[in-house]
Amino acid sequence: FGDHVPVASLNFKQLCEGFKRPKEEKLGFRNTYCHRLVKDMLLQCGDVFSLEGLGSASIYGEYFNDENFDISFDSAGVVGMANKGKDTNGSQFFFSFGPSRFFNKRHVGFGKVVRGFQYLAAMNKMGATVKDL
Repeated sequence: FGDHVPVASLNFKQLCEGFKRPKEEKLGFRNTYCHRLVKDMLLQCGDVFSLEGLGSASIYGEYFNDENFDISFDSAGVVGMANKGKDTNGSQFFFSFGPSRFFNKRHVGFGKVVRGFQYLAAMNKMGATVKDL
């Protein structure tokens, strides 16, 4: 996927490892959790600030632009950038629970779950027990 969407892929990789800019706190997914589950659609994670789905930042600054929409959300397990509209990619991402054509041309796909999808499927089956997780 890094060949198709290198900017999004590098952003995700660096946030997984922890990223530090000079004179700023370290950004990363450590001690964050998934904050939104929409049954049969998605599990959203990656709020590096508020842990409630309101915060987002990228290694490039607040946001980075949509690279392309080449990766289709045609199956379960596609990983995509969550956004607030065109060119607003930050740290938040989501896992698709099934084919989701609605995300095509709106969200940058940058990965695919290759192991452990059964855990995501189990969360989807349970659904959210409150408004959001």
